[in-house]
Amino acid sequence: LAEQAPYRRIFAKMAAKYPFVTVFDPLPSYCDETYCYASIGGKLIYYDDNHLTIEALSLLQPRLNF
Repeated sequence: LAEQAPYRRIFAKMAAKYPFVTVFDPLPSYCDETYCYASIGGKLIYYDDNHLTIEALSLLQPRLNF
């Protein structure tokens, strides 16, 4: 989570500056305040150190509004 902090700050600034743009944050689907989990419900989350698997993407579907 710490390594993503600079990018998250950039996206937060962009969201504040451009309120008509939707910024989607996938982290709540895979992480809590302490950990980003390697698997959830028997599905592997990460393909490598920072890329999601196809199975992990299916966990995002309920949060997407299209």
